[in-house]
Amino acid sequence: MNALRVACHDNAKQLLERCEARLLASAGVNHNILQIADVLTASNEYHTPPYWFCSVETNHSVLGCALHAAPDGLVISDLPFSAIDPLYRAIVENHLIPNRIVGSPEFSRKLAEKLGCSSGLSVKLSGSWTVGRLDEVGIIQRQQGKLRQGSSKDQELVAEWGRRYGEERPAFLAVDQFMLKKLKHGDLFFWDLNGPRTMITISGRTAHGVRLSSVYTPTEFRARGYATSAVAGLSELLLARGHQFVVLDWRSGDPVARVYGRVGFREIGTRHSYSHI
Repeated sequence: MNALRVACHDNAKQLLERCEARLLASAGVNHNILQIADVLTASNEYHTPPYWFCSVETNHSVLGCALHAAPDGLVISDLPFSAIDPLYRAIVENHLIPNRIVGSPEFSRKLAEKLGCSSGLSVKLSGSWTVGRLDEVGIIQRQQGKLRQGSSKDQELVAEWGRRYGEERPAFLAVDQFMLKKLKHGDLFFWDLNGPRTMITISGRTAHGVRLSSVYTPTEFRARGYATSAVAGLSELLLARGHQFVVLDWRSGDPVARVYGRVGFREIGTRHSYSHI
């Protein structure tokens, strides 16, 4: 078998030139790393240093890649377990200290434990998500109302709902500020019935797919089908605009998975996030 090696790259453009074909072979499950790299090649308001980019290769092929950008951390494409040691050595040699590690469950856990041992830190599972992909919206019962794009008039509401969302589901970033950025860039929508009922955002447009990055319905409007209608309506809009597929992550074991399944999302993978404490 050819020995594995890790090749470091200066920027996201070089990473994509080397790895994009490999990532696109499983574009749905690799969508997160594709969209972060894509954002980092253009104007960027979402990610900050330290940046780090690498591909894992043999003499004949690219097996996958990893990149680091705060606040997401070290995001890793699917790689064989034999890549853990060379990737670990490259991380240490480049003095990278990931704020978190995201990837396939076993690979990300073992890499996090190896880095933790070398630094004397414990490893904590900080998130577990199922990745779903939709190619066609299913036939579902829609609620009254309509999908509409957020506007500057919604700023106060978006900030309030973002704060409430962050309190319910603590994240590694300020959710209210994230939502306001999405509103600014035209990537935030509502399901509206005499006023907003559900808030939903888009992230990571690539040449092939797009991701729904958050769906939030305040407690007073839940269990009425608004979120289902919002997800279905926005997915239809995105497919009609030329995207081949829509991806969506949900917390593993979350009952909301039934909603996404009815809309048409099918499970294509699992991602874990590990942090050092």
